[in-house]
Amino acid sequence: MSKTIFRFFLFFLAWIGSGALLLFIFGVLLGFLQVGYIAPLGMMLVVPVVAISRRNVSRRNALTIATYVEQAVRLNVPIPQILKAAERSEGSSVRLQLRDVRELIEQGVPLHRAMAESLTAMSNRSVGLLGAAERINRLPQTLRRIVEQGRRRMPKDTATGAFYLAYPITMILFLTVVVTLICVFVLPKYEQIFKDFHIQLPAVTIWLLDFVRDVGPIFGVLAIVVALAYLGRAWWEAVRPLGPSLQMSRGISDWIESIIPPTRGILRDRDWADALGVIAEGLDGGLPLPDAINEATKLHTGRYVHETLERWSSRLAQGQDLPNSAKLSGAPRGLAGMLATAHGADTADVFRFFERFYRARFSRTKIVLQALFVPVMVFIFAIPVLWVALSIFVPLIELISVVSPMKVRL
Repeated sequence: MSKTIFRFFLFFLAWIGSGALLLFIFGVLLGFLQVGYIAPLGMMLVVPVVAISRRNVSRRNALTIATYVEQAVRLNVPIPQILKAAERSEGSSVRLQLRDVRELIEQGVPLHRAMAESLTAMSNRSVGLLGAAERINRLPQTLRRIVEQGRRRMPKDTATGAFYLAYPITMILFLTVVVTLICVFVLPKYEQIFKDFHIQLPAVTIWLLDFVRDVGPIFGVLAIVVALAYLGRAWWEAVRPLGPSLQMSRGISDWIESIIPPTRGILRDRDWADALGVIAEGLDGGLPLPDAINEATKLHTGRYVHETLERWSSRLAQGQDLPNSAKLSGAPRGLAGMLATAHGADTADVFRFFERFYRARFSRTKIVLQALFVPVMVFIFAIPVLWVALSIFVPLIELISVVSPMKVRL
């Protein structure tokens, strides 16, 4: 993990340099039109749209190839034969990826590895599910589910995705710039004027000045560094969507999400859905339960689910019965209870039921969080905006009340 973090740090520095160079070039070009100051805003809006568009194209190409593979498996036709026929009807980018997948399969490479090496847009999660499906001989079902889920999740609005990415960083950057300008050119004048009138500055203004003087430089540098790194990474992704460096950064982001309490619970639901689905498929394919659970441990899941499945498989191998081993290993409580009443073929149905339960809970939570993103972001950024506005207007109101007091005439 330390080596991965070190590589990520090097790529992070490269993204900062790329973002700074890109911003400088466009700033110079726009400077000839006397509008060079809008270069940061333009880059923050344009580059993410281009990057997300390229990413969506890569995902759509991967989904197209996965659809061809699913058709070949469902029709029981050799996969290379279908892919070779598909190469004649697809565009250049898809044709090259189809050829790469086909050649790797013809060389004897397993399907999940061939698709992982040729289609960088495929997630580690999908690759893990395909690998498990190959080993338990349930490839048609898994491919059909991956294709159906990919079609449902394919974004239809590029602007919305760009907004989710660009809005927080753009707001942080511009708030930093505005607050810095106010604290350097405006509030010191306030201090001098209030000192001349022997008036105490309002507390809200003093708090802002103290905050900027204490942590302002550090916060400003961090905001600029993050904005440049974001801009550089988006540019790299626009040029080469989901290349090796971006795959590695995606792995780092997955690791960060897995340790943050809110996202950790959400991702855990998805991990349990994948694991329980593989166990159910294994039982339907005739595998013993310990072997089916062992296959689930090879999926790309979080640490908690992975360790729970390993403990469960170990306890079953030691001879413990199914319900107690599930309970003592840390499996979901309801699952352990229902397994106590399951017999024979009903066991696979129990796992299938809980797979649907956790997948539905994950989808529902994801939809709720996406709906809450905009109002939560607006509320979060409204607080500093309100703070800055009060820091400017409250002293003005107090100064006006002192210099020109209202006289009531009877």
